Amino acid sequence: MKSYVMPREKPKQQLLEDVTALLEQNISVKEIAEKLNIPKYSIYNWRSLGYVPIPYVKKNKSYEPPEILSSELDVESLLDRAEKRFDRLHKKKESITWFPYKMKQAGPFGLCFFGDPHIGDEGCNVKLLREHINIVNNTDGLYGIGMGDYTNNWAGRLAQNMAPLEETTRPQTWKLVDWFFKSVDWFLLIKGNHDVWSGNDDVLEFMYKGAVPMQDWQARFRIVCPNKKEFKVWVAHDFHGHSIYNPLHGPMKKGKFTGQADVYVAGHKHNWGLYHVEDADNKKTYWASRARGYKYFDNYANVLGLEEQEHGASVVAIFDPDVEGPASIQMFADVKESAEYLTWKRSKL
Repeated sequence: MKSYVMPREKPKQQLLEDVTALLEQNISVKEIAEKLNIPKYSIYNWRSLGYVPIPYVKKNKSYEPPEILSSELDVESLLDRAEKRFDRLHKKKESITWFPYKMKQAGPFGLCFFGDPHIGDEGCNVKLLREHINIVNNTDGLYGIGMGDYTNNWAGRLAQNMAPLEETTRPQTWKLVDWFFKSVDWFLLIKGNHDVWSGNDDVLEFMYKGAVPMQDWQARFRIVCPNKKEFKVWVAHDFHGHSIYNPLHGPMKKGKFTGQADVYVAGHKHNWGLYHVEDADNKKTYWASRARGYKYFDNYANVLGLEEQEHGASVVAIFDPDVEGPASIQMFADVKESAEYLTWKRSKL
């Protein structure tokens, strides 16, 4: 069983004044502790808490040294700041937990989950990416969600080993990212591991935060339709869990053990899959899915001896709030086919 130490109360003011007076006489902590019959570690603790001064210059009889003020906050100010910071973080967490999108347009709609683009990489299938962007932009009711890893954004040893081999320079890469982000009516943007490798130099956060809803790694949101029906979507750059036999192990695991969402979507691993199941334990029907992304030639996959898939660069979910049961959501690994299906559904309004 753990034992807990109760915080000590602040010592009496007279004792602090006595210790302060002795410290100002350049008497050592050890001597003060013996003189006042108190533990010397208490004096060190009071100094760290700012209860008594920390003498740093011995007084000279021939002059009085200047007082150098500290630019640091005192303990109480630090605690107040930490408390306010925690409150802000707590409020943020509450605001991003199943945050709502309120649809103004009635009828069916779709979300195209763009797999990892890795724009600027020689293996990026730019032709297919542009085709899918055009389809989303020209299909009524179809919106885009970015799954992360918008560039390679190499860091550390990878920046030393990989970046010099790339034809696309870093300034050119950011121009391509700017084009991509401005090319689609984004529902949401997720940042993946390659995106956050910038560390404190978070270019995406600086360029687009506020203009586009953006979350680190994952987001859980609700889509509230005009007829009050709701769909829950849990999208992540990846979900924890891996299996060589099942590319959807992560999202399926999340669906099984949370039972919260109607659609789970991941990217990251450069393979794709769709899985639709009725979970009797959770009384829930849900989709688990993964988008392979647009990096079609990957040296890392070649080293591992992995074959490249040809389909599922992006996956699409079509939602129909006027339909009950499992048919209210359909998912596709072909963006063009999904757009035609959505257009047909909306033509019946």
